[in-house]
Amino acid sequence: MEQYTVDYFIDKFSNIPDNRWAVGECCDKKGKYCAFGYCGEEALHPHFDLYTKESQALILLFANFFNDNKKFDDKFKLVYHVNDGWHTERFGLSPKERILTVLKMIKDGKSDL
Repeated sequence: MEQYTVDYFIDKFSNIPDNRWAVGECCDKKGKYCAFGYCGEEALHPHFDLYTKESQALILLFANFFNDNKKFDDKFKLVYHVNDGWHTERFGLSPKERILTVLKMIKDGKSDL
């Protein structure tokens, strides 16, 4: 998972146009994807080990940032909550903006508070 660093995700997601992001699903019928969709997921999974290595790395970055103490399999919810704007509007108006804001905060060592 070492190849999937915070800089990797910032570069990857920065290059995806705003109008190509999905909310509420990994991928829609119009070819839009959420953060997980862009990591190769077609749907959300009930267990961490069912995710791609790329998605697992993103999940762990978010879990460490938010200091999430929930059981391991629930950590994926942090990524999709930010992507979809569930109580995370403070990070931005669009899915891309929210995901990138959190990733840049992780890179800068800032708190989510």
